[in-house]
Amino acid sequence: MAVLVQQMIPADVSGVIFSMNPLNRDRDQIVINASCGLGEAVVSGLVTPDTFFADKHHSHLRKEMGVKEMKIVSRSQGTEEVETSVAEQSRYCLLDADILALTELAKKIEAFYQYPVDIEFAVKDQLIYILQARPITT
Repeated sequence: MAVLVQQMIPADVSGVIFSMNPLNRDRDQIVINASCGLGEAVVSGLVTPDTFFADKHHSHLRKEMGVKEMKIVSRSQGTEEVETSVAEQSRYCLLDADILALTELAKKIEAFYQYPVDIEFAVKDQLIYILQARPITT
């Protein structure tokens, strides 16, 4: 048994990457669900995240803007749910360069494990952090 202790990343943006589309099982498509703040809001379904579809073999991107109703932010004593601003709700939470970087990371992680993966990530001050990777279970 192993125990991993890692520093909490007070994310500006976070979410989940699927190295295979979990809805239609398309292995050539990467799906990214992301929102402002900590990933708990995305993972637990508390928000409608932005969704990005990236082709593994071409630079084609398709985007669907989510409502991003709220965000979870870290505080000195835990976390807090905060309403997202109109500006946060009306723009995509990731830039195209971030989406492409996350797509490349997903391809590398999938190649390492040799099966489709579900990856949790965080972005803080324009740095991408991979928090967890596991087999896709859907």
